Amino acid sequence: MGKIKNLLIDVEEKVFGTDLESIITNSDCYQEAQNKVLSLIGYDLTAYEIDIAKDVVSNCWNEYWSDYV
Repeated sequence: MGKIKNLLIDVEEKVFGTDLESIITNSDCYQEAQNKVLSLIGYDLTAYEIDIAKDVVSNCWNEYWSDYV
């Protein structure tokens, strides 16, 4: 369990290491934001890590834009 948690934290740190708020505010949809983040952190991730990164971006997108609904 410790390895999975460390993997989640590592991927989250990579995602938050980008200028995530700026990416979210300047993207037209969450998929565009996901693609920008993935291009910044690199596509050398495993499929599982990519899914984690996409989930992090999607959750942040929803949290940010929920204030404007």
